[in-house]
Amino acid sequence: MTLQTARKIAEDGARVMAAMVPRDTGSLEESIEGAVEKTKDGLIMRIGVREGAVNSKTQRPVDKYAPAMNKGGYKLGIRSIEKQSASQFKIGSGYVGRSREWLRRHWMDKLRNDLSKAGLKGRWR
Repeated sequence: MTLQTARKIAEDGARVMAAMVPRDTGSLEESIEGAVEKTKDGLIMRIGVREGAVNSKTQRPVDKYAPAMNKGGYKLGIRSIEKQSASQFKIGSGYVGRSREWLRRHWMDKLRNDLSKAGLKGRWR
């Protein structure tokens, strides 16, 4: 597998995770990114909140409230409900696990096989 393919997988995972997060200002959605780093031991794929991202309305760092949004314990607001009505994905809590599962179903088997053939190891981080 090429680094380019691994980056495509990370981008797909970030796109899906962003599609699953609740929406208020849109800052959480816009802060989700995917990245791949090649190391001597293999590839490290990271999908999550972009470092330094801030909420456009409150200026609060997104990484400070993203875990609470994933954990749940809130009702979806009107913008999240509108997003849900147009989405193929469930919006709201549990988005990290659901997006990881989506990525695993769609890409991980191929990724594991290709990395193994290349003598590299891939892992979630």
